[in-house]
Amino acid sequence: MRMPGAGAFLSTLVLLWAGMVGGGADVAGAQQTQGQIAVPLVQVDSIAVEGASRLAAASIIGTLGIQAGTEVTYRDIQSGIKALFATGQFEDVTVRAEGSVDAPVTLIVEVEERPVIGRITIAGLENVSESTVRDTSGLQTNFPYSPPKILQAKDFIRSELANKGIPFARIDERTEDIEGREGVVHLFLDVTEGNRITIADVDIQGNQAVSDEEIRGAMGTKQEGFFWFRNGSYDADRYDQDLALAIPSVYRSRGFLDFRVVSDTLIVDPQTGKPRLEMTVEEGVQYRLDDFVVEGNRHFETEQIERYFEEQAGGLLSTLGLGGGGGRDTTYFDAVRFEESVQRLREAYNNDGYLYAQIEPWVEKLDPVEGETPSVRAGWRITEQNPAYINKITITGNEYTHDRVIRERIYALPGDVYSQATLLQSYQSIGSLGFFESPLPLPDIQPDERTGDVDITFYVEERQTGSINFGTAVGGGTGVSGFLGYDQPNLFGQAKQGHLRWDFGRYINSFTLSFTDPALFQSRVSGTLSLFSSRDRFFQFASGRRKRQGFSFRVGLPVPW
Repeated sequence: MRMPGAGAFLSTLVLLWAGMVGGGADVAGAQQTQGQIAVPLVQVDSIAVEGASRLAAASIIGTLGIQAGTEVTYRDIQSGIKALFATGQFEDVTVRAEGSVDAPVTLIVEVEERPVIGRITIAGLENVSESTVRDTSGLQTNFPYSPPKILQAKDFIRSELANKGIPFARIDERTEDIEGREGVVHLFLDVTEGNRITIADVDIQGNQAVSDEEIRGAMGTKQEGFFWFRNGSYDADRYDQDLALAIPSVYRSRGFLDFRVVSDTLIVDPQTGKPRLEMTVEEGVQYRLDDFVVEGNRHFETEQIERYFEEQAGGLLSTLGLGGGGGRDTTYFDAVRFEESVQRLREAYNNDGYLYAQIEPWVEKLDPVEGETPSVRAGWRITEQNPAYINKITITGNEYTHDRVIRERIYALPGDVYSQATLLQSYQSIGSLGFFESPLPLPDIQPDERTGDVDITFYVEERQTGSINFGTAVGGGTGVSGFLGYDQPNLFGQAKQGHLRWDFGRYINSFTLSFTDPALFQSRVSGTLSLFSSRDRFFQFASGRRKRQGFSFRVGLPVPW
């Protein structure tokens, strides 16, 4: 099949200018305005469609967006062609004009329709569900043939097989016309999965400071083991992550800033017939932290910032004598922890309202000195800027639950300094109500470009909260009995709790009703009112009847600590 491209648009433009404009130089010269050439207009008398067998001509003309009796330019034609291609129904579209230059013309829209997929067969697929492929890629019958969706299906199949250790699958695509159904095809995806690649061994060369076991332990690609969860499946994407991140992080955390993987190869052992990974690494030298510098900090003291480096045993700054212990020791620069500390410090600034604070980490390798360990200087350049304040808090999506119920779970108010920790606490508290679908969408934070203040929007989606419960039981004292109940934790959308239960049977008839208000009259005082009425007949050890009626009332008060 021939894909639509620039040729269709070029033919459109050529036909329009040749058939409509004709003596274009005179028209253009007559319509010059202030040094610019106006686009010529052409009167459309009628529109005809050629090549359409499956789609109605009126539908095609409607999508084109041009009506008979109007004046158009080549830009209108170009926009109409783009609209037709956007439907996914056409393989090619060409527009030409018939008529004279000085009279209205007839536009001929010539289309080549894409076939409709009548049936889909995915053959040879054993380790991935065919229905999963269709649902994920959107590949469905009774829709036009779509190369992007087919490509998406192929990519999904290859990705799923690679995750299961089958990375070299081959997928061939073909179509066959369905007999008796013009323009309808049967799509075949013939999959050749290939052999599963099981890593028998990971051989590492060039490492001295870090053992093979430590490197293998950091890798997501594992060699085959004794237990079922160590199947040794090979995943190319996961292996690339190992080479780019996992293995370098092991070395960078120990001061090897110049570490690199020199080469890596996947080979088949001729003796065992199983694949083996071989890699060669170049460790480089270890660097010690010689000096740590913090610049631009006003909100936090330098001593406070340095605490973000400290570990339980000494810390990154122990090389400077700041992390506990005597003086300098042989601790090396942990580049991974240095980068993680940047994120923790950024969170600390966000929690104190400095939403726009910028932290620029830097590392400088010092000139080597003979007889001394190579060292680096590191630090942060901080631009704090002004703290952000909360301008407005909005809640959307609560069609049943009152705003007041949700706002009581938000621990921030308009006018407060923005705090990321408080925002997270509020988000979790709203989710813990149990009234909304989970997980909740993350709050939307919109900064004001003029003032720097922020508007916060919480999104919720109501869920059914009430529950009906019922059951039956058989007992020696009560005989056959049953119960019917209803519980509603969000009564009237105000977080009030209602409970109703009726126990019935030959020897029992009991009714219980309770109502709980966590905020009586919108105060901090909670209350529960319970009503009950029960009648029993018993005859095992003594015969008789028992009837009980009453109520209870409980009040809860906040107790300051």
